[in-house]
Amino acid sequence: MPADPTPYTVRMRPDQTLAGVLPAPGLDTSMVVIGYRAVFATVPAPGTPVAGFDAIDTAAVVSSTAAPVVLVAVEHATPVVTIDSGGERQIRWEHDAFGIHGGPPISWRLLPVHPGPDGRFHIAAGRWTASGYHALLTRSLARHAPTAPAAVAVHDLDLTTGARRRWP
Repeated sequence: MPADPTPYTVRMRPDQTLAGVLPAPGLDTSMVVIGYRAVFATVPAPGTPVAGFDAIDTAAVVSSTAAPVVLVAVEHATPVVTIDSGGERQIRWEHDAFGIHGGPPISWRLLPVHPGPDGRFHIAAGRWTASGYHALLTRSLARHAPTAPAAVAVHDLDLTTGARRRWP
């Protein structure tokens, strides 16, 4: 019997700084966080497979009205390449190599996913960016990602089309 995905269900809401500007997301904007993925230096590419939480049943998520998303932690870094006098090339990674990022070295986001033919979820096609909405993480999600903030930005705006992801 599949586990209840309710502990992994979150609701979209406008960011507090944009609450008067953005419309309320509506009642049909619940999302199921199917898994967690930590990445280094860049956001995962569309089509990247995502391991789901043990309690998540792919078929149950697909048949539900909640949109599947994945919690992603991106550790930002920049490669710094130096060439010594002997012509040897060395690469090191720095979090804020040029002093322009100014933010924390790790950013968090919820990215849309879709089920693949292999029965796993994959990052949805598109160039996703934050749309001004966020979701409050549940206690169950906080146990899986203890360093995640309480509110995480929803990246559901596709830069290639200018449209938000339709939920569900």
